[in-house]
Amino acid sequence: MQYAAPHMKNGGSVITLTYLGGQRVCANYKVMGVAKAALEAYVRELAFELGPKAIRVNAISAGPIKTLAASGITGFDYILEYHKSVSPLRENVTTTDVAEAAAFLSGDKAKMITGQTLFVDAGYSIVGVPQLG
Repeated sequence: MQYAAPHMKNGGSVITLTYLGGQRVCANYKVMGVAKAALEAYVRELAFELGPKAIRVNAISAGPIKTLAASGITGFDYILEYHKSVSPLRENVTTTDVAEAAAFLSGDKAKMITGQTLFVDAGYSIVGVPQLG
C-alpha cells in the first residue's frame, strides 16, 4: 500500500484473502496461521492509517475451496467433506462466492466497511461443537 495509496487520490478499496487458521488452530496449517493472524492485524492497522484518505481495507476469510493449488493438500477432500457436513449452510464455498463478496466490498454499498474480516465460509466459523450423529 505504500506504493499504491498515492495513486488512489479519490479513495478506494483494498482486499486481501485470509483463512480461519489466522484466528483458530487448524491442523497442519502451522506458520501460515501465524502469518494470517499478522495479515488480519495489518488489515486493521492499514484501515486506520488509510481511512482519512477514503481508502478502505478489508479481508475475506474464505472456506476451503477446491482449486488446483488445494489439490496438493493431503486429505483436502476430507476437509471439504467435513466443512460441508458441519457448516450451517451445508455447502462448500466456490470461487464465485468469494468473487461476489469482493465485488460487494469494493463497491459503494460497502462504503462504510473497513478494517473487517468478512467470512465467506457457509457459516463454518461460527460453529463451536458440531452436531454429532
